Amino acid sequence: MYSHPTPPSGSFNDQLIAVPPHTRGGGVPAVGWARIAFVLNSLRELPTAVVIVEMVDEERLIIDWGGRRYWWLATDSALPEQPRIAGIRMARAPGSVVPTMRELPETIDALLWHAGLMAFPGETAPWLRADAAYRATGWPNFTILEHGPEHVRMTALLSRRALTVEELAKAARVDASVASDFVNALVLLELLVEEDRVGTPEITVSGRTGLFAKLRARWGVDRG
Repeated sequence: MYSHPTPPSGSFNDQLIAVPPHTRGGGVPAVGWARIAFVLNSLRELPTAVVIVEMVDEERLIIDWGGRRYWWLATDSALPEQPRIAGIRMARAPGSVVPTMRELPETIDALLWHAGLMAFPGETAPWLRADAAYRATGWPNFTILEHGPEHVRMTALLSRRALTVEELAKAARVDASVASDFVNALVLLELLVEEDRVGTPEITVSGRTGLFAKLRARWGVDRG
């Protein structure tokens, strides 16, 4: 069981505003992780913000954007596959901070990674261009994130040069849906940029020698 956070002060409650669902193609409101991903993406330009996601079963997700941390207040410590959201409120004022919490927080990277992988199954996020080429600007912290060897391969490929989702899937030997989910996770982690390029890349993947052997040694993953 979890304990509820210390009730926020009246001044903090006054800062909270309701966040309506963003809409996807055809005007359909986003639900589950897609709804949370839209909110997380909107925070990228904010130095500080606090987001409270209320679930229908009284569980809570509390995000301290400025502190780069979050709390998942639920009987199950694992983040759900598809949260059932009752409402989302946000405090955007400069210097917004989370009220005193009894529970220890988790690093926000774990939330961004999970949300990115789960939000738009098999599709690129609506704010990305599916046919654009993307390059990774850094590596996710795989020492704390649940991942497979395919995620290491795709990071290495995108670190070398910009690729479309289709090219990434082919080069990494994964389904296009796996590649698009991974790209969504990188963009929420702010580790992805769109890049112009000339020509079509010739990229092959070798799991035996060179770069990928070093990556397996670095991250402790088997060939996949």
